[in-house]
Amino acid sequence: MKPGAAIRTAWEMFPSLLSQREEAAVIDSWLRNEQEGSIFVKRKGTQEFTDLEEKANTGWASMLVTSVAQTLFMTGMRQPGVEGNTAAWTYFQRNAWDRRQSLLYRSVLGHGEGFAYALPSRNEAIPVMRPVSIKRGTAFWGDDEDDEWATSFLMADRVDFADGTGHGWTVQLLDESARYFLSCNGDGYDVSDWTFIEAQPYPNGPLPGAPVARYANRQELDGFTYGEVEPFLPLLRRIDQDTFDRLVVQRFGAWKVRYATGLLKPSEQAEVDKMIAGLTAADLLVNESPDAKFGTLDATDIAGYIAARDADLRDLSALSQTPPYQLLGLSSNLQAESLKAAREGLELKSTEVRTSFGESNEELARIAAWIVGDEAAKDAYDLQTMWRDTDPRSLTQAADAGAKFADSLGIPAQMLWGRLVPGWTDTDTTEALRLIEEGDEAALEELRAQLAASDTGADDGTDPQAGDVDPDA
Repeated sequence: MKPGAAIRTAWEMFPSLLSQREEAAVIDSWLRNEQEGSIFVKRKGTQEFTDLEEKANTGWASMLVTSVAQTLFMTGMRQPGVEGNTAAWTYFQRNAWDRRQSLLYRSVLGHGEGFAYALPSRNEAIPVMRPVSIKRGTAFWGDDEDDEWATSFLMADRVDFADGTGHGWTVQLLDESARYFLSCNGDGYDVSDWTFIEAQPYPNGPLPGAPVARYANRQELDGFTYGEVEPFLPLLRRIDQDTFDRLVVQRFGAWKVRYATGLLKPSEQAEVDKMIAGLTAADLLVNESPDAKFGTLDATDIAGYIAARDADLRDLSALSQTPPYQLLGLSSNLQAESLKAAREGLELKSTEVRTSFGESNEELARIAAWIVGDEAAKDAYDLQTMWRDTDPRSLTQAADAGAKFADSLGIPAQMLWGRLVPGWTDTDTTEALRLIEEGDEAALEELRAQLAASDTGADDGTDPQAGDVDPDA
């Protein structure tokens, strides 16, 4: 692509990126519990109401994302006929994907979609792989958005001028041939605002398209995607309103009001203050006037406000497939079976998301293989993403299921460890097999004791030799 064509392509794509940033900013405000305009306040302007309005914001939007994100952790990538993880898994490990994948998944769950690209590094055997949110990147496809390869991918970072006169953007454009560096003044509305800096062709030649994989949370046939927050904004606003109404009642109407009528008002304010200050619960109020009356106005019952909020939280739980105990705080006495039943909807949603994200991970692995010239992996369409098991079943249940599978079906036990033991990783399998082969009974007994003492037995899944790949290293 020549400099003029690169400028025009970036100029045409940039409005889409700016629009994505505006939409993402609204969702971000909810994820950070900084949403505005979610509460109707009848009396504005007083500090008390302003304070209650700020306190009424609740972080349920973040919970919708977190509940799913914590079930997503890629632990390997397999291929039929290949023992253990494929060579493509090394790309992820060397790019610290144990850490970066969670950042990517949370962004996609919150905003509906996100991206990850692969580019050459000075280490020709390992590509640079980085996640990108829709606040920084946008991609264009051809006639079919389901194509594996995008036609172009744009990334931009805003730069505020030091003298305070305005701002600009540093921009990178990826296509099938090269990586282009550009810049623009302002928001690049005019082609003349753009400047071409340089182009870096891919060292292994042209690719089928731009080296970027798209991650989509929920995608319709026409290409529209949406995250875990946007569909529930009306309900989230309702819950904030429930909370605000309860706080108002607590602040202004949650106690009884005493009244007296027909009393003669003392002539001096000091006498009024003295009379009020001197009253205690044991005092008897008397008055000589036959027209005097004493009484109380009952406090407002807040039970109805709490019930209304709980009802809306149950609606949110059902519609978003979030376990009700996570929203209502009812998990203290749940046993493993009850916990699993409560999590059924979440597990079904997580399975759907894993299928989509897993395909994107495999697509990214193939793109990375194209970048480094890995002929064996670039057309590996049978790759399979391996996910950490986050099912809350007990180890006793796992042991029983494993024994039945091994005895009844003759399946080797080591093939079942990762599927039945929560948190079990390939590293655990390798270490367990080593201990068995060496006959180290003391170490095996220690491993059994560790598993018996924990309901998860999970480590963090990280590779101590993994590290970031520096594109300039």
